[in-house]
Amino acid sequence: MYDGSLEEAVQSGDRRRALLALRDYLAHELEGNRCSKCAMSQLRTGDTATLVLRLTKVMEEIEAMPEHSGEVSDLDAIRARRNGTSAAPPSAPSGLGTKHGPRRQGGRAASGTRKPGA
Repeated sequence: MYDGSLEEAVQSGDRRRALLALRDYLAHELEGNRCSKCAMSQLRTGDTATLVLRLTKVMEEIEAMPEHSGEVSDLDAIRARRNGTSAAPPSAPSGLGTKHGPRRQGGRAASGTRKPGA
């Protein structure tokens, strides 16, 4: 169980810490909206389903993350030297989909956009 606030965890930049805090927050929301007499959810069905689905996805993301043992791989150390940062394990994979990833340019033009005489 995560012992800090959700806001602190997200601002820390540590993805695992943020996911753990989000998991605990979602579980707390689901548990906190239950009737004290019958233990049924007081949320609308759609809201409950959305929270349960998000909780499931967050738990899957946590399970898919490798446990970082504090050891730094050679590749991480090289990247850290190149970027001038500490050699801590990266929180997000680099490459496509990041703002530092290679940009895709060119490609095929849509049909009918060809310039006359070209």
